[in-house]
Amino acid sequence: MEVRKLIQKERPEAGLISTVSFHGRIDNMDERVARWEADTTENWGAFDDDGTMMGHIVNNRFQCYFDGHVVECGGIGGVSALPEYRESGAIRAIFASLLPEARRNGEVLSTLFPFRHSFYRKFGYETTCYGTNYEIPTNALPRIRHDGWIKMWRPGDPTEQYTALYTQFACRYNTAIFRDDARMANVHIKGDCYKDRYFCYLLGDSQGASAYVAFQDSAPKLSVKDYAWNGRNGFKALMNFLSRFSADYSTVVLPVPSDIDLMSFLDNPYSITASPHRNFMARVINAEKALSLLKKPEGASFTVKVNDELIAENNGTWLVRGDEATPTDAQPDITLSERAFSILAIGAIGFEEAALRNDVEVSGNEDTLRRVFTRKPIYIADHF
Repeated sequence: MEVRKLIQKERPEAGLISTVSFHGRIDNMDERVARWEADTTENWGAFDDDGTMMGHIVNNRFQCYFDGHVVECGGIGGVSALPEYRESGAIRAIFASLLPEARRNGEVLSTLFPFRHSFYRKFGYETTCYGTNYEIPTNALPRIRHDGWIKMWRPGDPTEQYTALYTQFACRYNTAIFRDDARMANVHIKGDCYKDRYFCYLLGDSQGASAYVAFQDSAPKLSVKDYAWNGRNGFKALMNFLSRFSADYSTVVLPVPSDIDLMSFLDNPYSITASPHRNFMARVINAEKALSLLKKPEGASFTVKVNDELIAENNGTWLVRGDEATPTDAQPDITLSERAFSILAIGAIGFEEAALRNDVEVSGNEDTLRRVFTRKPIYIADHF
């Protein structure tokens, strides 16, 4: 078996493999092939001895927030293999080559949206709950007063204020994707509202813009697709704005970050449907870098051992002090699988939860570990 990055002329074959695997349909083959041939996203394939492509994986490279830092990240997608090559080890072989190279290229985290969690746990990824999806009767939204202005975005309007608000909002959430103006304009603040029924609004007061919201008209539901606020006034402006639609929609669908429990804001929690977002998995692919960037109490010192089957450089023990993580032969305070380490480092779980896992062994220094490894705000509003 050969594993390597695809060249341009091989991309249509990879696209056809995904079409088969994901039960897709192609109405215009020439148009689809042209799109595949023009794509430049990093794409890896596994080839049989006769040169047949068995399967492939796409690695979408971007940046995300991690404990106040912007780090390189990969978003795994397009994972697919032809039926006759499943259980052949093709996907594992690709991951075994892709992940170490991603680490060498500077990536700290790798993330994905799984079709089945147990499948990706085999490659070191672990489930990350990044928030809750609320379905709220519009007349149950809190009636919060907001004395300010509201401006609907129209094609041609600038998006810089939206980007600035998102940056203020997202930088405190681990794994939130870093956005520049181009990403904001091309992915989130866009479209013809009268045609697409996708609306974007900027909210503010005498102090300036304080929030924005983008939503899809899916009557009888209003489905919020993106938003941000820059403080208490921004949150109140957003709640006030959504409550204005009680005559238009029966329900507001609102995704909320992991650190906010909307039930405490609502008069009748029994009328609310709340579903945790567990359709996301994360993996640390550079443990040394993650440990150095991790927020820590002043003077904290501890040792961590990570067992990683696919990335040799991640398989080791580090002494962590301040912003340094140094390889050591010392007895570790905590020993973890790469899966447990990943969700502990990003704050999807805290120390007490981690200590209950079968793939975690605590040997000492518990007070320090408890202060270092805490639950942290996590949020995802982008897909790849």
